Amino acid sequence: MSEEGTGATRRDAAAAVSRELVSLHKQFYGKGPVRAKTYFVNDTVLCVLEGGFTVVERTLIEVGRAPAVHDIRASFQAAMRQQFTAVKINEVVHGA
Repeated sequence: MSEEGTGATRRDAAAAVSRELVSLHKQFYGKGPVRAKTYFVNDTVLCVLEGGFTVVERTLIEVGRAPAVHDIRASFQAAMRQQFTAVKINEVVHGA
């Protein structure tokens, strides 16, 4: 996103990216995050997702198996990289 974008345009774009990523999480994990916030930092788009663990994941975390959840999520994210990085700001905001 260019630096000349207005604050409203950047906020709209950030909200749109958040919505798209939440939608992908719902589609592929069966549950979406409870919060999402997108930031534009130089030439990087960063979306922070909060919550959204499945019942199985929460159970594993509660019994001290958080590393297993991390490993499964990392493997899945690597497999789905193309779908998640395909979210384009202009397409999301302008429908282009």
